[in-house]
Amino acid sequence: MGPITPIGFKGERYYISFTNDYIRFTIVYTVHINDEWLGTLQRYYNWIYTKFDLKITRIRTNYRVELRSKKATTWMDDLGIEFKPAASHA
Repeated sequence: MGPITPIGFKGERYYISFTNDYIRFTIVYTVHINDEWLGTLQRYYNWIYTKFDLKITRIRTNYRVELRSKKATTWMDDLGIEFKPAASHA
């Protein structure tokens, strides 16, 4: 997730990208604010499940505090999704 320049046509200021290693597919969503990441992840999950009949089993990401929120943790636990933060590069 990161800021975008210039601002999107509908006022989007950030992007979120998801890469599915299994089907070798990357998709980019644009969002207005940082706080939209969980809803966007849920939208992506539903799209992958509907389009390809696949379930997300693991999320690997750079460490983001937002992914440690109670709401995100509960959602991932309910679906059996394993969260794997990448090792930090110090």
